[in-house]
Amino acid sequence: MADFVRQCESATLRPKVLIYPNFWAHSGAANIETDLISSVPSRVTISHVIASGSPRGIDVRNLGASSAGRVLVVSISNTESFGNVTGNGQGLRAVNTNGATGAVIRLTLQANNFHGNRIGALFANNNTSYGTVSVTSTADHFDRNGIGLGLAAGVSSGTMALYNVVSFSAQQSTFQNNVATPPPAVPVAGVTVEGGSSTVAGFTSFNTVSADLSAVQFGNNQNADLRAWGARSTVSLPSGTNNVASVTLRNVASVLIAPPIASEPAEPAGTNVVSVVR
Repeated sequence: MADFVRQCESATLRPKVLIYPNFWAHSGAANIETDLISSVPSRVTISHVIASGSPRGIDVRNLGASSAGRVLVVSISNTESFGNVTGNGQGLRAVNTNGATGAVIRLTLQANNFHGNRIGALFANNNTSYGTVSVTSTADHFDRNGIGLGLAAGVSSGTMALYNVVSFSAQQSTFQNNVATPPPAVPVAGVTVEGGSSTVAGFTSFNTVSADLSAVQFGNNQNADLRAWGARSTVSLPSGTNNVASVTLRNVASVLIAPPIASEPAEPAGTNVVSVVR
């Protein structure tokens, strides 16, 4: 596995397409991870892969202070990630986490199938600041999971998460039949969108998440097809201030949208904002 990722990230090899048919890494954190650091932007191509039976099928991540400022460019196509149900059970995760300050992930997805997981895919900045995750999805399927897709610009469980950005755009992708068992203690829907999310009051501020969904299909999801928060806290005080969440829906025939929430709990100054535009 390490040799495979080393080839992906090598500044000299960089093969155009890498195929590794099946991964079952039952004792690892994921079937595929992107941890090896290089002195130039790391480039990973994953195609025609089956990933199953782990806490995460594919984990695209910048992890820790050693990844601060790292740029990770990843393309995933014609890949299936299913049956990842241990713990949070994510088919795909793209995350800057645990002090990877200023790290960047640019992820392109095409014709993938993320199904039968607790969450199909999660794109976030977790316990870090100034991170960016940018994702483009074309004809992907986030179906038959507990949650189809989760977007969270800044997430904190005790470390400040400030000035992070997550942007997601999708064309002709699907978010349907997500009625399986979700991860524990998280909001459930076909797609969830959060600017700032924290288990500690005041630890997520100035985070921005945007989702642009064009000609996508929703249907038969738990609670709602789409739920969005500017900021959300699991304690009695707001997670922070100046968190922004925006969703734009284009050419979407049918969608059940839960009432968008600017801040949960309410933030008196009103700097956390949310918008859903059709």
